[in-house]
Amino acid sequence: MITVRTVIHDRRIGVPAPEDLPDGTEPVLTIGTEIAEDHGLPTVSYAMIAIDFMTEDEQGDDPGEVERWVDDLRSIPPVPDSPEKEAERRAWEETMSRFNIEAVRKQFEGGTS
Repeated sequence: MITVRTVIHDRRIGVPAPEDLPDGTEPVLTIGTEIAEDHGLPTVSYAMIAIDFMTEDEQGDDPGEVERWVDDLRSIPPVPDSPEKEAERRAWEETMSRFNIEAVRKQFEGGTS
């Protein structure tokens, strides 16, 4: 048995054929959510987490309800980053801020439209 890993792109599965398989060989493609340990890869299970979503009928559209949704979303804590990643993010934001300020300054001075 030969194990080939690939990624789906544009709803298509592209797999390069191993050199030792002749033309006309009919491979069997098994799509699953686990990778067997006997192929030297860890077992991975992508079980769906049970989330109790609201139906469209249960969602209100009055301002108080929308405000509650916004508050709920804002209460979700951010994903913690390492200090290095946080420093990179802040440096990138600073670079982009300087770039945008300079671009607007040039527009005001008539350099670009």
